[in-house]
Amino acid sequence: METVYIIKIGGNIIDDAQKLQAFLNRFSQFNAKKILVHGGGKLATDLASKLNIEQTMVDGRRITDAETLKVTTMVYA
Repeated sequence: METVYIIKIGGNIIDDAQKLQAFLNRFSQFNAKKILVHGGGKLATDLASKLNIEQTMVDGRRITDAETLKVTTMVYA
């Protein structure tokens, strides 16, 4: 079975043109089967804010309670 790498890119890279270009250059040189995904964290944070649902972040990671799970389902679905 051949290995496929799943690589997540965050909003901090996508929102910075220089960082994004550097990432894409390196990503394109990675000579293996790969899938690039974006987590959608900023979209989830924005929607939660509009819905007045407080988000808890620890070291840049979202703590997903029941209400936040509903928000992320709306964003990712």
